[in-house]
Amino acid sequence: MELVVQEMEDAKVRWNVSIANIILFTHLKMKDFMHLKLLFSELPKLGVKPDIVTFGILFDARRFGFDETRILVMWRRIGLLDGSVKIDTDPLVLIAYGKGNFLKKF
Repeated sequence: MELVVQEMEDAKVRWNVSIANIILFTHLKMKDFMHLKLLFSELPKLGVKPDIVTFGILFDARRFGFDETRILVMWRRIGLLDGSVKIDTDPLVLIAYGKGNFLKKF
């Protein structure tokens, strides 16, 4: 996964919420919490505003033992939790990875 991100950066691909969620989904499926935490915390620096799918990934990770508290505190501190949340992720991402438990119940 790190090679994919490096290739994206080398090609100067701009980050968006769909790309971020694909990578987040992948780390969640692998239960790679170190990289999951890193990417969640890097989203604001990458110019990516979390959507409801991103929150779904965050809360689904909690079911596997991921502690989302620091991420939510940081997002609240910088104002990412102040507005309403919508789905900006490409629907093909949801088809490929599924909705996850949070979005199914939501």
